[in-house]
Amino acid sequence: MITSEIGQAVNSAAGFQDNPFIMLTFIAAPAVLTNASALLAMSTSNRFARAVDRAREIAKQIDNVTDILPSKLERLVNEFTITETRGLLLLKALRCFYLSLSSFAMVALVSLLGSAMSIFSSHTAQTVFLVTVLLLGVIAVGGLVYGVVLLLRETRMVITIMQKRISGIRESIGLK
Repeated sequence: MITSEIGQAVNSAAGFQDNPFIMLTFIAAPAVLTNASALLAMSTSNRFARAVDRAREIAKQIDNVTDILPSKLERLVNEFTITETRGLLLLKALRCFYLSLSSFAMVALVSLLGSAMSIFSSHTAQTVFLVTVLLLGVIAVGGLVYGVVLLLRETRMVITIMQKRISGIRESIGLK
């Protein structure tokens, strides 16, 4: 899309004022997505804290290896390694959610600036603001999606650990 085509799109965007639902969408969508980013960041922070606590607990168990079976030590070291990987995934997810939060905030700010610039009827400025808002929106949504994918990977790791532990418990008490 060349600059003149973007300018035409901006000019046709002025018709948005005729439809209140379109304007409501432009206001509500970033607010809802910002809220989703914040909630995901908070819940991921809690998950990260639990992963750190679990790593500390496993480290204490490994440090107290006095009369520990080699198989149990191997299991603990494996769990510690997986817990470290979980923590790193959660940290990446947090970064993604913080990127999304800041990008959505920038979308709101740049949109306000773009609205203020529309007073001067500068098509070039409107085009720059429109493209900037669209890029920031794509970055924000992309950060949300990638962060959720990382959370799904981390959840799968937790389930795998739980299944291995349950299987080990069943074997140790003679159940299959």
